Amino acid sequence: MKTLFRLAPALALLLLVAACGGSGDDASSPLTVLEPGMQTVSYALGMDMARSVDRMPGGGDNEALEEGLREHLAGSAKISVDSCREILQAASMPGSDADSTAFSDPDFESETQRNSYAAGVTIAEFTQKQFEGLDHKALCQGLHDKLAGGETLLPEEEVRKVVSEFQQEQHEKKATANQAEGEKFLAENGARPGVVTTDSGLQYEIVSEGDGPKPTATDKVKVHYQGTLINGTEFDSSYKRGEPIEFPLN
Repeated sequence: MKTLFRLAPALALLLLVAACGGSGDDASSPLTVLEPGMQTVSYALGMDMARSVDRMPGGGDNEALEEGLREHLAGSAKISVDSCREILQAASMPGSDADSTAFSDPDFESETQRNSYAAGVTIAEFTQKQFEGLDHKALCQGLHDKLAGGETLLPEEEVRKVVSEFQQEQHEKKATANQAEGEKFLAENGARPGVVTTDSGLQYEIVSEGDGPKPTATDKVKVHYQGTLINGTEFDSSYKRGEPIEFPLN
């Protein structure tokens, strides 16, 4: 069974930030001053993530949680993301025993330790999907400093401001990119033979024309449909539900 040693806080922090990244001779040294930009944002996000730890099922071992976070960021997590989700789902079920005597896992000493590790992995995975270009060292230290309950490099009110502004900036970037991608798709799709573009910009194509009565704008229609994003990802399908949908045309 793997043995985890509890280290003095200062040494634990040194190992934490070393494993989370950094460059040059200062890679293993904890940050004492934050540079403006992504380093400050990453540290603030780490502190912000720490606030959600208490609400996660099966937690309780901060050391294991930090290990899961940094190992996933480094691409060396002991448990897959899907397995971590299953572990946390099971831990959230009523009557789950966080430290059953029947627990057996060569990588962990207890179920609580494994669950906390899984929480760290899922936090890291979510953060990587949501944000690009983060400073992993600052992110890990922000989480560690907040969980340790001591002095942090950013006051709480500053954390909320930094995170809010960064999320807004990310939202605007994604919106701009999505709009450009959508406009490109419409331009290319509208040039295809058979595609009609209305004055409002709506595009449609008659795949197989019927010969029955045509509905008016005040009618309701019952149809089967498949909804996809422009990259082909399906987000809804009445075919899969096994029944058509009815809605008014106006």
